[in-house]
Amino acid sequence: MREHMTRFASGSAQSSIVTDSVGTTLAAELCHISKGTLKRAATRGEIASWQTPGGHRRYLRVDVDAFAASLGQATPATRSSADLDAADHYGAPTR
Repeated sequence: MREHMTRFASGSAQSSIVTDSVGTTLAAELCHISKGTLKRAATRGEIASWQTPGGHRRYLRVDVDAFAASLGQATPATRSSADLDAADHYGAPTR
């Protein structure tokens, strides 16, 4: 997985990595924690993340789900990552 994250950062990863990832705001909301707590967890290696060329952190949705479960939280499994990512950027889910 880290190979995929490294390739993404260099711009040659498959597009599925992008659609299966979420930003810091949405990842934190899904885990019911603050963005700062999530970033610290990523720095400590508790959840995998990578930075886009623009410096924004991204998290694979499966890693967010696993991290939330480790915290005793459940994430909504019925909404797609694309819908959740749209909500992350625009404040409302797409349909």
